[in-house]
Amino acid sequence: RAYPSTHGGWGQLAAADAVRYLALFGGLEEARELAASLPTASARAEAQFGLLYPLFQAGRLDDAIQVAEKLETIGERGDAFSLVACHLAARGDQRAAHYLEAARALRVEGHKRISFLAAAHLLGEALRESDRDAARDVLRLIASKVRVLPADFDFSQTLADHARACTHLGLLAEAQEAMERIANALIFEDLLEELAIEQARAGHAGRAMALVDNIDPGFRQQSARARVFLEEGDLDRAAKTIDAIERDYNRVAMRARLAALTANKDSAQARAVLEQAEAEATALTDELMPELLEQEALGDIAQAWLDCDAPAEAQRVLAGMSPSKPKFRAALEYAGRVLPQNEQEAVNVLRALAEALTDLADEETAALAEDLAAKLAELGFEEDAREWIGRLSVIWRSPEERTRLARLHARMGDFHAAFEAVLAESIDLLIGTVASWARDYDQREAGLGRRVLAEVTRVAAWAREDWREVSLVLHEYLHE
Repeated sequence: RAYPSTHGGWGQLAAADAVRYLALFGGLEEARELAASLPTASARAEAQFGLLYPLFQAGRLDDAIQVAEKLETIGERGDAFSLVACHLAARGDQRAAHYLEAARALRVEGHKRISFLAAAHLLGEALRESDRDAARDVLRLIASKVRVLPADFDFSQTLADHARACTHLGLLAEAQEAMERIANALIFEDLLEELAIEQARAGHAGRAMALVDNIDPGFRQQSARARVFLEEGDLDRAAKTIDAIERDYNRVAMRARLAALTANKDSAQARAVLEQAEAEATALTDELMPELLEQEALGDIAQAWLDCDAPAEAQRVLAGMSPSKPKFRAALEYAGRVLPQNEQEAVNVLRALAEALTDLADEETAALAEDLAAKLAELGFEEDAREWIGRLSVIWRSPEERTRLARLHARMGDFHAAFEAVLAESIDLLIGTVASWARDYDQREAGLGRRVLAEVTRVAAWAREDWREVSLVLHEYLHE
């Protein structure tokens, strides 16, 4: 199938932008008519959400509330209610509390709609290596539920996860069915690129390029095409394709990939490519956030120097970077690479990174602390890793963030602490998290992961009909 650009893609995004700009320049009524005329619920909701800011600016608060209440998809409606609550609170309007509670309820409802499917997909992926037949049956069960998903919520990521998992297990009809329902353009094109890369790695160049051809023309398609050439080892065609990428940041990032793959064949050429990438990274011209993207690009380049076995060059790039998430994460990789040759240097870098994390209550700082804990565990500094996990555990974190901490415990073999971190969360989150530990269990004992998954789904079956269905599938295979 050829997916047209209007398939929830850039056509939808362009329509939403057209509505927003038309409204901003005074054409509010024309913008409302255009938004109402769009063909899908997700497209209409996205475009109508864009009317809120112009309505607020025009002082038409009641009209904005009316638009918010009529949005057809609960995700956009929840976001709109949050925005309405903020504007009402700023005016001292007591209705703010009502809309804030309505937004919270919609977010809870949205989470419920995807939590089972997300956990079930993790379960299917965990079973893929140990029991492909059981994994296929779990995915077929998910497919039966995917077919009846309501239209008032954007399930794009769930559908993409399902299509990806089905493709991995050869359920191509189910994968195709899910892909055709993906409404979000970026998620859809990310999935196409990922599947294309997998096909290229498997030696199916024609299939890979057929998938890339379905990405809307532009820098995303150019980048995907370059990645396919890189996976195929066709570095000359990759280099020519990279030169033509229209967006500066993507071109720099792809040059870094090219250099890393070129290093084994021609180190001088790899160095020349990275030097060119560095020059481009410090002169981004077509970006909305050039400072941030410059740091992202330099982080990619530092990683490429490490892949080229040039840690001194990576250190030079890091020294010139501003304090940022890309610098922090590239420095973590640098520490891991130099550890075997220079343990003291690695320890000094890790200590400096730890000292920079002064405010764990800040969400971004806490995320970097997670990265630090994971790297410490990976490098064998388990006591230090546990100390950071402990520090993160005593501050309030979302359930999803706590599951990542549990994953770190599981990696180090501490399943008791891992369970303590997630036991009080939802059934779906618990099962999805345990599914992500399957390999850790199997490292202890072959087949243990599948037995644990069968047991947790059996317990969940007492509370929920959807998990009872999954449990029956696993129980059948476990007791063959």
